[in-house]
Amino acid sequence: MKKFFLTASVVAALMGAASMQSCSDGQSEAVVAEGSESYTFQLAAEVSREHVTFKNNYGFTVSADLYLPKNIDKNSKHIAVVVGAPYGGVKQQGAGLYAMELAKRGMVAVAFDHSFNGESSGEPRYAGSYEIFTEDYSAGIDYLGSLSFVDRNKIAVIGLGTSATFALNAAKVDKRIKALVSVSLLDVTRLSRFGMLDKQAAAFGGKFKELSDVRWADVDSAKHALSAAFAAAPADSAPAGMEAAEADLFSYYGTKRGWHPLAKGCFAKANLSSFLNANLVDRINEVAPVSVLFLVGEQAKDRYMTDAIASNCSEPRVVVSIPGATHVDLYDRVDLIPFDAISAFFQNIK
Repeated sequence: MKKFFLTASVVAALMGAASMQSCSDGQSEAVVAEGSESYTFQLAAEVSREHVTFKNNYGFTVSADLYLPKNIDKNSKHIAVVVGAPYGGVKQQGAGLYAMELAKRGMVAVAFDHSFNGESSGEPRYAGSYEIFTEDYSAGIDYLGSLSFVDRNKIAVIGLGTSATFALNAAKVDKRIKALVSVSLLDVTRLSRFGMLDKQAAAFGGKFKELSDVRWADVDSAKHALSAAFAAAPADSAPAGMEAAEADLFSYYGTKRGWHPLAKGCFAKANLSSFLNANLVDRINEVAPVSVLFLVGEQAKDRYMTDAIASNCSEPRVVVSIPGATHVDLYDRVDLIPFDAISAFFQNIK
């Protein structure tokens, strides 16, 4: 039972990691209080950052950071980008880094926390809903389009890890999205159903029964059962004995490299049914005519997911394999992430 839930939790980037602790039942005020001003990257001198919020169509308040070039001309219209953190990650990590780098290149960018996570609202804490996470992207577009200096006809989105799945899902229905970049995509529905490398495919039939039992346990305890979380302090390295994909993720989320107090990595177990009962990349051809750039690490164990989705995605789409990069290297390795190419891709929005 435990192994299933930890593996399913990689929906957000945590796959059965050791050195974990129980996660409390998420008081909102405690979540907001813990280190919201700490970031895993240094703010560039030529960029400004402002905390903002906006409502999604479910009434949740989405917490975000707006990044602008300090020399921006607010009398002109600019390309704008919405950047979503992986499910379980927060805007102070890789999503914020991407937003900052695009602001350095003259764009308006907003990085956000998904509902129920980080500093965004939503109870119970750490709940998961592919529909609400998809809506968070559209709400980000609403916000950017309300700014007088944003060109509503040139709005793009970026999704990191599992968030790339939600971004693609949004692009199928929200035709205000003109371009999309998928970074180290983790197909959240395939992963939660079958595990990494589809190793749990044979056990899929029993997962709904397990989740149903979890709901009874929630009823009896009057609280939502949560998966394990990382320790309260970052580790020096991934624990010995981890499989390569797990160790790669831990090397970011669980160590000083990318650890953040708001990215706890615990999830409401019963909500995993949201991902088991859907296929977000079904009808991926409906993303058209949005241009899609898929970035994937050459050494990423999950690159088969990018390859599978990209092969079914309508043109125009481009797949770029980054030599020597793992999954998490595309979260923060500025020496490997092709930010100039991403910028050029968005500059070509028609």
